[in-house]
Amino acid sequence: MSFLSIMYSTEMSCDLLLECDLRPSECGCARGIGLRTPRTWCVTAFASRIGDAIGLARQAPGRYLRVMPPTDDQPAAESITSLINVPNSLCAIRFLGSFVLIGIAIAGATNIFVPLLAFLLMTDWVDGKLAILLQQQTRFGAKLDTVADVTLYVALLFGLIWLKHAELADQWLWMGVAAASYAASVIAAFIKFGSFPSYHTRAAKTCWFLVSVASIALFAGWSTWPIRVAAIAVTATNLEAIGITFVLNSPQVDLPSIYHAWKLLRDSR
Repeated sequence: MSFLSIMYSTEMSCDLLLECDLRPSECGCARGIGLRTPRTWCVTAFASRIGDAIGLARQAPGRYLRVMPPTDDQPAAESITSLINVPNSLCAIRFLGSFVLIGIAIAGATNIFVPLLAFLLMTDWVDGKLAILLQQQTRFGAKLDTVADVTLYVALLFGLIWLKHAELADQWLWMGVAAASYAASVIAAFIKFGSFPSYHTRAAKTCWFLVSVASIALFAGWSTWPIRVAAIAVTATNLEAIGITFVLNSPQVDLPSIYHAWKLLRDSR
C-alpha cells in the first residue's frame, strides 16, 4: 500500500483529496481533476479508499496517514497578495474600460471608440502571455479574464449596433448564430458545473484576432466579409467549448483544445 495523505480542500467541490504515490491507472484510487500535482486526485466518491487509509492510520499512526492543510500550490491557498498582479490588473482595466466603451459609443465619439477598443483588445492578448512570463497564473485570474472578455465583447457588440447598424444590415444572421452558440456554451457549463466556461482554447485566441480584424475593417470602411469569417470561427469555437464541457468531469481552466480535455479524462482513469 502506498503512502496516503488526506488534505482538506476549502474551494473544490470535493471535501477531501487523496495523494497517492501511484498514478490512477496503476492503483485506480480516484478520478483525476487535472489540478495541483499529477499525484493528487478527488476522492469524495471513494469512501472505501478513505476507509483503507483510516485502517492504516490505526495500525501505524503517523507512518501512513497524515492530515495536511492546503499548500501554496492548491487553488484554495491563493492569497490576496498573489491575486494582485500585472495580468489581473490588465483584466480589471479591460473590464472597467468596457463600460467606458459603451458610454463613448452612446456619445457617438467614433474617433475615441476605435483607439480605446484597440487598446482593450490588446490587453486581452498581453495578459495571458504576461501571466506565463511572470509566473502569475491563478484560477481567479482565469475567471477574471473570462468575465473581462465577455464584458468587452458585449461592449463591442453594443458599439457596432449603435454606431454601425446600417453597415451591419446583412450581417445579423451571422452575428446572431455566433451569439447563440456562445449562450449555449455558457448554459452547458452552468448546467454541469455551475460556472462560466474558462477554457481559453487556442481556437478562442484565434477568434480574438479575427474579431479584432473584423472590427477594425468595419470601422475603417474596408469590408464586412471579415465579420462573417469571425462569426463562423466563433461558432466553431463555442461548439468545441460545449464538447469540452461534455467531456470533463470537473470544471477546468486553460485547456488548449478538446483533445487535451479528452487526454485529461483518459489519464485520470
